[in-house]
Amino acid sequence: LKLSRLLSVFLRGNRSLGAMAAHRHGLAMAAVALASLYGVLGIRRAEWTTRITQTPKSEVPRGYYAAGVVFFLRDTTGAVSHVLLGSETRKLRLKDVGLGTSGWGSRVVMLFPQGSRELEDANFYETARREFIEETRDAGGLSSRLESDSKTLPPAMYFVKGGMAVVFCEVGRRGMPPPSLTPAVPGTPKLRVTWVPVDELRRVLRSPSTGELMETPVGRWPLFPMTRAVFSRGLVRRWLGIKSHDDSFPPEYHDFATKRPWDPAIKRQVLER
Repeated sequence: LKLSRLLSVFLRGNRSLGAMAAHRHGLAMAAVALASLYGVLGIRRAEWTTRITQTPKSEVPRGYYAAGVVFFLRDTTGAVSHVLLGSETRKLRLKDVGLGTSGWGSRVVMLFPQGSRELEDANFYETARREFIEETRDAGGLSSRLESDSKTLPPAMYFVKGGMAVVFCEVGRRGMPPPSLTPAVPGTPKLRVTWVPVDELRRVLRSPSTGELMETPVGRWPLFPMTRAVFSRGLVRRWLGIKSHDDSFPPEYHDFATKRPWDPAIKRQVLER
């Protein structure tokens, strides 16, 4: 009888030890799984951070027709915080700014400094720099950052629509407040420039209306169609921190339309996929 009781106690102890071992093994496996998941999420987060902090760029052909510049600031995390835009009266199709279905007219719009290539321009940096000085009277003395003999020129991206090269130039150190835009060249600016918070730019770009008004210190105006087209490209949208695309323009379209952007036939081909 005593032997049977001892055997019973021994067996119960072994079962308890086995349960404890199994429990410990389960906890260890759960810890491994959580660590793996955290690693994957960390990689994905790092990849997304890289995408939104990487400045858009592509090869610019020698036969470009126009050039512009987007000066911008970054916050302490590396994300874009402000973009330099200005208000100017432009002649355009009224439907492109949400006014009616046909006809042309002159309207005040928001855009980045841009203009056509001139014979004396050796490259698109010179075009962008000259246009910036002509339109803003060299606001804040920022034109020095576009001098073509500089050792560290900012990246640029080519947009087939309009044959435009757009330079993306970061200003100052990260987290700094928007610098002054006092003209460095005497004269009256054609373009009234201001630093636009990227949150306001994102709000306008996400709106389904092309006539959505942007709230700025220089007034409430819609985006110029070409400026909206540039900021709507996939690489630029991600750089601005916009993860999702407008339903009417799926993600594939923004990158697929590189050859002939905004072509209805290409848009229809993508939408029918």
